[in-house]
Amino acid sequence: PFTQALGQMYCSQRQTVAEGATREEFLLDESAGKDAFYLSEFLRLEGEVRHSRTTLSNAQAEAQRLDCLTLGLSEANCAVAQRKSQIFENVKIQRLLTIKNKKTYTDMLNSAVQIQKNCRIWSGRQVEYEGLKLKIRQLEQEVEFINSQQEEALRLKSMAEKQLEESLEVLAAEREQKSLMRKEFAHLSGFGDGAIALGVPPADASSPERPELDDDATTANGHVPGARQMKGRCSPGDRRSWDGRAPAPGVVSDLLSELRFTEIQKLQQQLAQVEMENNGLQAHLQECQKALAQTEETLSNQRELLNQVTHFKGDSNGNVENGNRGIYPAAPEHSVGNHGTDGVNGKAARRDCSDGEIASLQEKLLDLESREGNVTEKLSSMQERERKLRDLVKVTRQELNAAQEELVLFSEDLANIYNRVCMHNNEMPERV
Repeated sequence: PFTQALGQMYCSQRQTVAEGATREEFLLDESAGKDAFYLSEFLRLEGEVRHSRTTLSNAQAEAQRLDCLTLGLSEANCAVAQRKSQIFENVKIQRLLTIKNKKTYTDMLNSAVQIQKNCRIWSGRQVEYEGLKLKIRQLEQEVEFINSQQEEALRLKSMAEKQLEESLEVLAAEREQKSLMRKEFAHLSGFGDGAIALGVPPADASSPERPELDDDATTANGHVPGARQMKGRCSPGDRRSWDGRAPAPGVVSDLLSELRFTEIQKLQQQLAQVEMENNGLQAHLQECQKALAQTEETLSNQRELLNQVTHFKGDSNGNVENGNRGIYPAAPEHSVGNHGTDGVNGKAARRDCSDGEIASLQEKLLDLESREGNVTEKLSSMQERERKLRDLVKVTRQELNAAQEELVLFSEDLANIYNRVCMHNNEMPERV
């Protein structure tokens, strides 16, 4: 019983120790959570304090800005009041200027007539410009046609080069076969009479010309001389055939007649026509430039007239400011009687009419200046396009000349190769 009681006491003591440890851990966790919560609340409150401080500083800055704006608005109001007084003064001055503008009315009418003449001239120039645009489009179409013809010539050249390569391959294969046959004949006939029997075909008496061919063309070792094999660039008339005879007359001429360059001649004619049209366009462009210079001179005269009018207006402004006090008090004297009122009304009507005509003339002058700018821009663009067309024609002409030279060389090479192939095959050359 004592040991049992001792064991129970020990178990209860261990249980109380474990409960105390768990209680201590729970209290520690709870205190740590409270510390973290209080720390987060402290940081949040500190951020709110900072935000309130920044909003306060922003509000103070906004108040200062509003003070500056109110000060600026007050100054602007003062400036507007001054401007209003100046506008009233300018209105009074303009009333006097309308009286002075009556003197320049006749000059403006003359300038209006001249401007109408210039408008007619510019309308004619516009028609000529449209014609030039149409001619330039035609030239562009002709250049495109020339480019297509050039591409066709290049395609024909590539096809001819392919045929030339094929004929060269066939010629090389035939040479190899002939050399092998000659070696076999030389080996069978022996070394003594190999040079004579080299060209005789075995068991074939139907070609009597082959012995002469081989006797003239072979050497002691059974090979064809290199001087007769490698003449690819010489003319066909300077060579001899393998049987000792010259090639048939007219073979080369027939071959070249098949390779005539009709398309190149057409292209040359088209190039000449394009050059003539370019010369005509250049002459017409010079005429347009002369007309443009004349119109610029007339416009400069009109500008001088307008400058004189504005200068006259400035002088009249000075005179009006000096005599403003003497003119306005005298107005009631002229308004006495019905006849005086009718004269004032007629003057006002004429003044309004002259103002409207002056405004219309100024608008016409501005329109003419804008048209002049457009025409100069169009002329510069036309000159640029003409220069590009000239460069393109030069390039196409150079390319056509190069293609023509290459085709001539290729036709000569093809004629030589065709003649050599016919001679190697002991055939008479025919037309390609």
